[in-house]
Amino acid sequence: MNTNQTLQWHACPLVEKTKMGATYILVKLKPAVNFRFTSGQYVKMCVAGQESAAMYLSIASSPQDKITLDFCLLAEGKHPVLMALRSAKTGQEFMVSDPMGSFVIVDHHRPMQFIAGGSGIAPIRSFLRDFSPTVVTQPVRLIYGCRNETAMPYLSELQSMADRYKQFELILVAEKSLSPRLTSGSVLDALRKLDNFKFFDHYLCGSRNMVQAVREHLLANDVSEHSIYFDK
Repeated sequence: MNTNQTLQWHACPLVEKTKMGATYILVKLKPAVNFRFTSGQYVKMCVAGQESAAMYLSIASSPQDKITLDFCLLAEGKHPVLMALRSAKTGQEFMVSDPMGSFVIVDHHRPMQFIAGGSGIAPIRSFLRDFSPTVVTQPVRLIYGCRNETAMPYLSELQSMADRYKQFELILVAEKSLSPRLTSGSVLDALRKLDNFKFFDHYLCGSRNMVQAVREHLLANDVSEHSIYFDK
């Protein structure tokens, strides 16, 4: 990981922000010309001059998305970045660090199962947007859970992807749901209903408790620890 002494910072103007209920804020920034990253990486974001109060955020866009740099944030809290975003107008600059992290797709040819909770969808969305359906032809499954079915980041985009690509299976989960397209419960509840995941590579992102519970379930069902990946 880069250190504060070697990090380069990039001024990125706000393009768009979307509040999803009281739970999430979806943010689009205009990336600096020289900003490069790989899917699964994260950055530090801050208000100019407040680098010591930066927030770590996974990138939700793909490296192929040259127009905006996307992020999904939990809206709750009093972090300086959140407070600045709530009142920010289009064009206001935020500072974004060089990308960091090594959460990457290890084998692009094996079946993949992504399991995400809440704002943990960010790096998973980056992976999925980076895929070419003509190259990634093996089974790809996403189990995605949120508390509230009315505030699920990127929901329509994910449903459109599932409708277009026959190799992509989407399982949506909400704690309480009346929709026939969603499963009621947690991502772990949804995973317990499946039994055909032994030969998948598994990529997890969400709360520490969610990742730990899912990892323990996979290991208990004969999934190799070498097939389970998560951002450490």
